[in-house]
Amino acid sequence: MTIRGRAVHATLTRFSPGARLQSQLLPTEPGDLVFLGDGLSLHGEWVEWFPTSSVRALGDELLLIDDVGSYFSLVTLPRAIVLLVGTADLAGMGGTRNPARVAARLEALMARAVARFDPSSLFVVGVPERPALGDRATEFNRLAAPVVTRRGATFVSPPLFGGDEADGYMVSPLRWDATVYASLARELAMAIGLPGATGRDVPPLADVGKGFVVKMERKRAQLFEALPSPSGRVVLFGDSITEGGFWDGWLPDLPTANRGIGGDTVAQLAARVDTAIDSPRLVSVLAGTNDLIRGDPKDADSIGRRFHDLIAQIRKRDAEVPILINSVMPRGAKYIDAITTINNHYRETASEFGAHYLDLWPGLATPKRTLRKELTPDGLHLNGSGYREWVKVLKPALEQLLH
Repeated sequence: MTIRGRAVHATLTRFSPGARLQSQLLPTEPGDLVFLGDGLSLHGEWVEWFPTSSVRALGDELLLIDDVGSYFSLVTLPRAIVLLVGTADLAGMGGTRNPARVAARLEALMARAVARFDPSSLFVVGVPERPALGDRATEFNRLAAPVVTRRGATFVSPPLFGGDEADGYMVSPLRWDATVYASLARELAMAIGLPGATGRDVPPLADVGKGFVVKMERKRAQLFEALPSPSGRVVLFGDSITEGGFWDGWLPDLPTANRGIGGDTVAQLAARVDTAIDSPRLVSVLAGTNDLIRGDPKDADSIGRRFHDLIAQIRKRDAEVPILINSVMPRGAKYIDAITTINNHYRETASEFGAHYLDLWPGLATPKRTLRKELTPDGLHLNGSGYREWVKVLKPALEQLLH
């Protein structure tokens, strides 16, 4: 079991955003509110829950306690550090699921943390109890609380989980019910002494559907329904490539809202425009590559027409907002002709609606017009070097549209 857990962890972290982007992360600034940990850290969209604070999220979806310290060098004089760790360990991905052994790892981590940071700035959140973890979360939290407090740090009791127990939880604990994020944001605001934003009330998910991708999509879409309005922000609207970006670190001077959902098609983006477009400063859209596999229909002209309708919907909702349309990124050789046709449609759509079209191919494509191998772990998603190429052209384009 533990050998299998390690193998699963090694495989998944190869493709996870945190693992493939750590080398591209910028150091935090003094006074930042830093969230460091696993998927709850990365995908809580904390910058929106704490809009009056400078917020940075660091870590990896399946971050193990033993690996947290590797991020400490990026953090300088934080307002507070919120540690969200232990879930992957208790799932057996670190070689043991034993709560006592996992708590011992936490004790070693706390020794390193207090040697580097003011203990009063450290807040450790317990692992929310889930049926998939059995009694291990309960026992770990019982052991973890004194480990944290005797070092002078604060232990924050975990929120109760609401909603359906997803089968995929043990594989990827990064998508939690929005009620968890909302509850934890309130708890942290009180514990740290910072003003927090009030989100929109949403019921727990009664049914997250079947299939790993569907479960993950629905949980993140529900989070967007619960988050405060993204008004006044640069909205990054798209699929997994958008979702995987560390936008608060790469665009520190721009208030951003990450509205990316892994697996989303153009039609799925259109279905959630109301939770993404609410008086934004700018909208950047990257979508269409998933339609080549999951679209209905999948042909390039149909994808182009659906994208046209999406931009029309955004423009109808906000007639003046600047819109940046990113080209569909290159993939393998079999998709060259289709993506070329799609991007021609995107250019025409940009011209019709007064949007800016950003061609990403010069920095991402080989001379044979496929995605450069050194920029991707799988021929589709971007690694750190791939994101660097995208941000290299995206950032100045955003800044130009805002001035």
